[in-house]
Amino acid sequence: MNKNIRRALYEDALQQVLDNRVFRLLVILVLCLVAPTFLIGFHPDHISLLWFWDYNYQELTLGLGIPIPNDVRPDELLIKGMQTVVIDGLAGMIGIIFCIAATAFFVPRMLEKGAADTLFSKPVSRATLLFTRYCSGLLFVGVLSIALVGGMYLGFALVSGYTDTGFLWSALTLIYLYAILHAFSVLVATITRSSVAAILLVLMMFSFSGCIHRAWIFKEYSQETTAFKVLRAEMQEKGDIQEDDEDSTAIVILTNALNGLHYTLPKTGDATTITKMLREAVEGMGPALEDTEADVILEDNPTGMILMGSSTPDFSSPVTWVPEDQDADPRQKVFILRRDREQAPSESGETERRLVSSRVASTFLDELEERDERGELAEAPEKERRMFGGGRRGNQLIVVRWAEGSPDDALRRARFFFHFADWLYQVDLSMPREAMSDENYEEWESDFFYGLRLGKDQFLGPMQWYEGEFGWNSPWKYNAYFSIFTSLGFALLCLLFSVFRLNRYDF
Repeated sequence: MNKNIRRALYEDALQQVLDNRVFRLLVILVLCLVAPTFLIGFHPDHISLLWFWDYNYQELTLGLGIPIPNDVRPDELLIKGMQTVVIDGLAGMIGIIFCIAATAFFVPRMLEKGAADTLFSKPVSRATLLFTRYCSGLLFVGVLSIALVGGMYLGFALVSGYTDTGFLWSALTLIYLYAILHAFSVLVATITRSSVAAILLVLMMFSFSGCIHRAWIFKEYSQETTAFKVLRAEMQEKGDIQEDDEDSTAIVILTNALNGLHYTLPKTGDATTITKMLREAVEGMGPALEDTEADVILEDNPTGMILMGSSTPDFSSPVTWVPEDQDADPRQKVFILRRDREQAPSESGETERRLVSSRVASTFLDELEERDERGELAEAPEKERRMFGGGRRGNQLIVVRWAEGSPDDALRRARFFFHFADWLYQVDLSMPREAMSDENYEEWESDFFYGLRLGKDQFLGPMQWYEGEFGWNSPWKYNAYFSIFTSLGFALLCLLFSVFRLNRYDF
């Protein structure tokens, strides 16, 4: 293929886009969506409208009866909300459907009698011509996606001073989602030569694959999560269900059919999750610490501290945080240990009881009281119980507090104990008394434990649970690479079969 032919094919693809009336309409809609990011400024303490009128967040929210918590940045919350609504809702659903409808006629028009005679008489293969029409659709959506995402990013950066580099991945995700659906549209259009059939069948496939994907997620959620396992065990114990139930064969058939459809159809529902993962990778978001084996997550690092090592440790050594400021007192530390609650048999051969936080805390308190009697502590130890966790259910832990060093340079110490599933956790906090006041220390400590989550699968919904399981290094059925490759493989098969069908036509 020489340079002139490639140039002619490119101009043909560009003309398909620019001559499209729906494309012009969508360009206007994109400008309408981008305009608010330039006309409205979201600042830390107020909203500015048209650069002249300023409105305080507290005044706006109190008027609606919705106070803003002190630990929430309203500007960031509103910007992220706008990004989610526009990209995931308007562009990711409605926009993609409009684009499919606007480009569905690209192939049927090429296969019309007069157009086909002219096109296929040129020294270009039918596969190349079909691929050119497919790329015309990608160009159609690519221009709109880049304009929308890039325009919003630029508007927020210039007017609100907010930059989120990971947001730029949203444009690629929209193109990825459209590329899958457009490949199926090309296949239907090649077989039926009808743009109406292409639009209807793509919409049906889009909806059907989404339903299958959600049903498969719920099936995995019910099989893998702790809450459902406990419920099933209780029902079996009561005799409500049996392993050899008469419906087991039908259930197995339905399960296998669901698995087959899920792995065969494109995973269009994963596009949004993949975008979030890419944003987390670029922006460094995500939990500060995650114990995948025990389902324990710490959402944020202690204020003013950084994690040493991996955020997904194996707990062979303590997980440690140190001050972010290199000039800070090095005695300020936080570390977490994890131990197996199952104890090895004693010398007499008797198996000891499982470790529980209350018994371990009492033993540790006895050791500290002996040290206090010898005059080794600045303050006597105290033990208390408290609740932690910001989820729907609280979690109980036991804390032992004491102080070391001299009265003039005392070092606050606190050791927290809690057990969960098969593990016993120990959290140690060390903070020089002169580093912060008692009130600030209590707030710092509470913020740390507020972000700690235990057994997330017991109170997360199916979609939230799936997002937690889905990842680049997850098992193959929850693996992002597997989802991308199988979805793109579906698109490639559609295009190959379209070429096969096109070559059988005799014009």
